[in-house]
This record gives sequence, C-alpha cells and structure tokens, in this order.
Amino acid sequence: MGDPLSAQAHLLELEADVLHRLLMRREGPAVLVHELVAALVQLVSARKPITALTPQRHRRAVAQLVNEERRERGLPALRYASSLRVSARAWAVVSVRNSRFDHGNWTSRVLRFPFILAGRPRGRAVGENLAWATGAFSTPREIVRDWMSSPSHRANILRNWQYGAVWSSPDAPEPGRQIDGVTVVHHFGRKLS
Repeated sequence: MGDPLSAQAHLLELEADVLHRLLMRREGPAVLVHELVAALVQLVSARKPITALTPQRHRRAVAQLVNEERRERGLPALRYASSLRVSARAWAVVSVRNSRFDHGNWTSRVLRFPFILAGRPRGRAVGENLAWATGAFSTPREIVRDWMSSPSHRANILRNWQYGAVWSSPDAPEPGRQIDGVTVVHHFGRKLS
C-alpha cells in the first residue's frame, strides 16, 4: 500500500520528531525508548486495514489520530469516556446489523446516551462522526483523513469537546461488503457550565 520509500521517509520523519520532543523533556532513556516504541507501533497500526488489526487496536489508533489533529491546532486531547464508548458501540452494532449508515433519529437517540443521562440536571452535549470503509480504505489513517476532508466531520473533531470514544466494528453496513469492511462510530462529549 503506497510507495515504500515514501512510507520509510515518513517513518524517519516521525522518529526524528518523536526523539526531538522526548529529548526536550529531559527524561530518562527508559522513558524515551518506551515512548518511541509506542509511537512507532501507533504509526504502523494507523496504516493497517481492519483485517490486519484487532478492533481494539483499530479504535485506539483512530482515537489517537483524532487527538493528533486536535493537538496540531492547539486543542486539548479528548479524554476517554466509557459512557461514550457504550453509545458508540451500540450505534455501530445497530448500523451493521440493520445494514444502515446514517445518524438515525439523533434527537431521540441522544436522550438515551449514558453520557447525557449521567449529566442531568446540569447538562451535557454530544456529537457523532460515522465512517465505513473496506480494504485499504479501512485504515485508521484513511478514516481520519476522510473525516478531516469533510467540513462537517472536521468541525466536529475540532469543536470544544472534552471527551471522546471510538468503536470500530469489523463489518460494513452494506450487504456483500462485510468481509474486509469496518464501521467506525466516534462519539464526542462535553459538560455544560
């Protein structure tokens, strides 16, 4: 997938960037090595299709790439919220099971989100990005690249959210495309006031 020399150049660029950032922290060598290895594993995961990753690694890579997009623009990383994971998983299951790809009755669905229910009476806000892809387009990097190319999805990623959770289901909502497909649901949340 892609030009091997280009991928190697990107990897070297990432290594240099990670080493520079880590060295500026003046931390011990064990910490530097651990963080460099974690960054390299993340880079490799971000380029693999769903058939080469576990769903857990796929969703972790999507979440990390979304946070990279936010950090590049001076926004804080989203904190993981298990209550958003519950609602993201539920919608991914419904989407795949019913061969549908839409936000459904968003207003009605939101009222049942555990994140929203936990915020009463003060209030909370939520948002959602959806994606599905097959084959080489099912990589976390391609999913996030597509979101960032769409004005509404990009706006959602860069909004003033505090929390996030991703669910990747190794299946596609279109009959006959399931074998190498993925459905990704990213839920965002923020506490009001």
